[in-house]
Amino acid sequence: MRYAGRIVSLIVFIPSSFAWGFCTVYLFGPLMENWMRMSLFIIFELAYAIVGLRIGNMYDKAKFHSEKDELTGMCNRRYARVAFPKILRKINQKKGFLGVIVVDVDNYKTINDTFGHVMGDKVLVQIAKTIKKTIRKTDVAARWGGDEFLLIIPVLDKLFLQTLMERLSKEIEKINHIKEISGYVSASMGISIYPDDARTLDNLIHSADKNMYINKKQRKVIMINVSTNQEEISI
Repeated sequence: MRYAGRIVSLIVFIPSSFAWGFCTVYLFGPLMENWMRMSLFIIFELAYAIVGLRIGNMYDKAKFHSEKDELTGMCNRRYARVAFPKILRKINQKKGFLGVIVVDVDNYKTINDTFGHVMGDKVLVQIAKTIKKTIRKTDVAARWGGDEFLLIIPVLDKLFLQTLMERLSKEIEKINHIKEISGYVSASMGISIYPDDARTLDNLIHSADKNMYINKKQRKVIMINVSTNQEEISI
């Protein structure tokens, strides 16, 4: 959680405290000459600081929850939309590229129906953790909705994006080795690149989404072929 609200409250508190102290001394004389006046001044200052920090903390919590997905702790759709133009400005200055990757959990409905929604939630949480540990600090990863995640990856070399997707796919498959996870967990991915494929976030997502569904169909064909071959071998 960021500390912007609490920092602002302290920035406001410090000069206003000096101003209040100066006014008190100017109007009533030195504080040290009257212990009652001094005590009241200290009590007021402490109360003022506590209230200011409390309000700042409430602001920080509200901002945190407005930008985070409650289940996975990832950024949410709102944060991704706000972050995109900022990242775009930086990448345009460096004359680089921006990869938008859509990650969709395979057979998520089957996982929910077979093992229950608690297991489905665990799968989403583990995938979110895997994404966060695989990407860089400069990248943005958000839960876009349901079983779909969105990655915004600024790069100078487009080859990095393909390497990242391959590494992420392997890392997601490792989730199956976690004791609490039942069933086969995998994810299909699609990518689009700014400015090659599109120039707006919505159009980039649309292009990445289409590529993701192509990837999902290819994965299903491969899995069916593998399953058929295994049956033939067993016969």
